[in-house]
Amino acid sequence: MERTRTLLVAEAQAIVGPAAGRPVKSLAALLVAAILYRLPLLLNAAALDSDGAVVALQARHILQGEWSWFLWGTNYQASFEPLMHALAFAVFGSGPLQVVCGMLAGALLMIALAFLALRPYLGNGAAMLCCAPLVFAPYAYNHFIQVGFRQWPLTAFIAAVCLFDRSRNARSAPALAFAAGALLFFMLYLDLFTLQVLPALLLLGVLRLRGDGRRLAAGATGVAAGALFFFLVRSGLPGAAPLKLELSRLSHNAALLARCGPSLAGAQVLWSAVGGTVRAWDAPWPIRAIQIGGALSLAVSLAITIRALLRVPDGTRTMGLFGLVAIAGSLAGFLLSTWPSDLASVRYLSPGAVALPFALAPAAAWLGARRFAITFSPAIVALLVSGWLSYGDLVRGPLPVRSPRGVARDEYELRDWLRGREIHAAAADYWLAYRLSFLWAEDPTVANVDGWERMPAYRRRLDQAPRQAWVFHPMVAQTPADRYERRLRRDGITFESVQIAGFTVLLFENPGPRK
Repeated sequence: MERTRTLLVAEAQAIVGPAAGRPVKSLAALLVAAILYRLPLLLNAAALDSDGAVVALQARHILQGEWSWFLWGTNYQASFEPLMHALAFAVFGSGPLQVVCGMLAGALLMIALAFLALRPYLGNGAAMLCCAPLVFAPYAYNHFIQVGFRQWPLTAFIAAVCLFDRSRNARSAPALAFAAGALLFFMLYLDLFTLQVLPALLLLGVLRLRGDGRRLAAGATGVAAGALFFFLVRSGLPGAAPLKLELSRLSHNAALLARCGPSLAGAQVLWSAVGGTVRAWDAPWPIRAIQIGGALSLAVSLAITIRALLRVPDGTRTMGLFGLVAIAGSLAGFLLSTWPSDLASVRYLSPGAVALPFALAPAAAWLGARRFAITFSPAIVALLVSGWLSYGDLVRGPLPVRSPRGVARDEYELRDWLRGREIHAAAADYWLAYRLSFLWAEDPTVANVDGWERMPAYRRRLDQAPRQAWVFHPMVAQTPADRYERRLRRDGITFESVQIAGFTVLLFENPGPRK
């Protein structure tokens, strides 16, 4: 009873004004740790894959006056991230480092917002501990910084949480409630995979705005405005968004979740080379011991949260409920969606994963910062170690290193070789094509060797080129060069095979260049 009374007093003080001291040092420590933890990405900025390169290429085209409301080749991802890249490119230039820094800025903002939302209820120390899973992040969403997209939907998600929470006692409460409501559908516009956490945000909004007609009306108006924008933008799309839920997927997706889900708790290392297949690393027993201890620590912390829900003040309880519902919604969406197919599908769980700090809030409040630190520290260590190892060849032990793909030395050598032979249009596997087009500033442009294009102009340029170059690399094992050599022979096309900096290049005269 005395503990509950103490917590109630602390929360009342938090509503009036934080009593745990200034947050600047604590927040700065979180952000510095997050930057240091992502040094492998900053040192290997050129290791972005074709998905991220598409975003960066679209950003360059935005600066040339081209605009689309959605990402090239999709009807479910917005062009907001290309727009953010375009703004950065206009000021700092358009290289790979600018892409990584832009995504890192979004991640740092997400961490800062989560900390500032939790701090009034937990104080600086416990809020820092709860946010540690965002700092020492698992593969599921940390790799968004490197690939160059999908970070801003997660940032928008946490921003909505922060706005709903701040609207309960700020002078501009109706305006904040309106912004939070509008952000719900803007988040969906950014990427429809955030739909899985929409119920949790609606729950948070109702709990935060209840009892105040002005704020509730403002929030509802914001939701209506956001929905109007969302449906107007989507009204011109040629097809429905690829979002389907099927009970028949439950068994398959549950088995896949069992294979990739442990990485979210730091109990598994997932990694991939650029363009390569995501795979699990068979950790030696000392690492496995850390991982198992971390998973148990996280499970105990969440169990304490559930037990503490009825023992903590209303504000902290609301944060905990929101976090738990978001995690449940993310798991349900994964289990029933038609999209999960391989280990890389763990990224679809990222919205629920970034809600973990809020789910931990009741446990942190109930135990207090010191006891929570003892309980949750093994999980933090496991996340730190497993997340670091998921960088693969970008790290060597505790040190970040520069990988061949990360500095793209071979790619630039190949570019110079092709330009020297007046080849300005080429083709490669998708996972190479747009990556090379971005690194080479679209000279040559590289189309998808198998036909499907996010940027149709690349295909037209290839079809019109008098001489073609098809590019292959062992890194992308699903498209071996010999398969395409057989195709050319079958079509009666004479070609030359050249080895350049680890790449295989098939050169041939275009049998029918289009005028």
